[in-house]
Amino acid sequence: MSVAHNEDPSRSFLLFSHSAPAGSNPGCFHVSGQLTATQVVFERLTTCGAAPIAWAIVTGAAGQVAVRHLTASQPANGADPLFVSLSPQVDATGSFVLASFTTEGNLWTGNDFMGVQLTPSRVEIHHSPEALTTQIRLQVVTMAGARVQRGITTLPVGIQAAAVPVAADPARSWLLAGVHAVMGTTDTPVGIPVLGTLLPVDGSHLSVALRRLPEPSPGHSVAVPWELVELPAPITVVHGELVADVGATAVAIPVAAYNSARDVVVASYLLKGGLAETSSVVDAPMEGGWFALQGGSGGVQAVRLNAAARASLSWFQLRF
Repeated sequence: MSVAHNEDPSRSFLLFSHSAPAGSNPGCFHVSGQLTATQVVFERLTTCGAAPIAWAIVTGAAGQVAVRHLTASQPANGADPLFVSLSPQVDATGSFVLASFTTEGNLWTGNDFMGVQLTPSRVEIHHSPEALTTQIRLQVVTMAGARVQRGITTLPVGIQAAAVPVAADPARSWLLAGVHAVMGTTDTPVGIPVLGTLLPVDGSHLSVALRRLPEPSPGHSVAVPWELVELPAPITVVHGELVADVGATAVAIPVAAYNSARDVVVASYLLKGGLAETSSVVDAPMEGGWFALQGGSGGVQAVRLNAAARASLSWFQLRF
């Protein structure tokens, strides 16, 4: 689907979140978003039922924000990681990457997870394609005054949590985190998704906190590529975490004085909406963690179409 827009893509980036119909083919859960010169384009490779997509375009002033919109294709059994060259190079200390992708498949496997890292000369895409083709949309955003710290943190087999101390202003910090795993086709996806949160230590320090569910035997080691984006003034960030219980198709996000002209609310894990917890249905922990974050006059709600599992949601309110 596509929607017309009137913004300048060279200084605009797209933020979006979405849900998917309960019991869908895993390919239904992967939606890519792209800004063209005149359209906002959303795609998925698998035909399935209707699902909500909540989106916003953020446009910066000329000379303050520059955005490169890139497309990459990863063939079946292709390179992992996949490298996308940047020419000219970017200032990686003041730039971050937003990634979305579409892929096929009837099972939750390693191709359903992705993480990205930025260097001055390339975007590194950490993704296990297996025997499926993956289409990837990238937005490389350079913002004057921003400061970006990044890393790849590994959670070995049997380890459910890790914390990385960083020096940053908690009131301006936004966490982007993905996950990379290599799985067999008969493995359960429980324990693969990772939820990223920020824990303030003091006014100038915080902790990048990563956690996942215990994995069924034999377990998996996962790598978590993350970027901590410290946004420039006057942009501010409010962060929180909440729980959507089993059966809850919508939960209110306690944002501060929501203003649809200035605020965007996003989730921390590739805009998927969080980490699903405890279910007797193997796929429910995956399906229950996909939310569309919908803003309106009454505030913001996280809406999902499958509420078979309890889910934790880490959210960020960005006020531009």
